[in-house]
Amino acid sequence: MARACVKLGWQFDRQSGSHVVFVKPGEPRPIVIPDGRKEVAKFIVRNICKQLEISSSDLADLI
Repeated sequence: MARACVKLGWQFDRQSGSHVVFVKPGEPRPIVIPDGRKEVAKFIVRNICKQLEISSSDLADLI
């Protein structure tokens, strides 16, 4: 998912524990993505897609 954020113009800001934070100029809130080897729950993927304003199929294409 981090790769998709970068492709959409988001920039890596920081990593806090097992979460990676991306920011984008003009956007009021950062995107926080879990970073780890476990699978990400479906509801988290949906929420991140909603924040990125893309569909889950678009996310799959970007990854």
